Amino acid sequence: MLEKGVCITPGTYFFDNIMDDRFFRINIVNETIENIEKGITIIENNLEEFITSYKNGEAIKSNKIFY
Repeated sequence: MLEKGVCITPGTYFFDNIMDDRFFRINIVNETIENIEKGITIIENNLEEFITSYKNGEAIKSNKIFY
């Protein structure tokens, strides 16, 4: 989603095993409340695309959704 202005990191990077793949992390450090709200709206509007890409492995293979 970086091309849409939001950077998301898969939760698997923060767990010891890949079984914990149901989480993702967003960075809100040094952001204004307005930018956080805007980012959440972008995630909300693109959630179906994000989930489909993640389930198909496209997101992890390309890293385009996360970086």
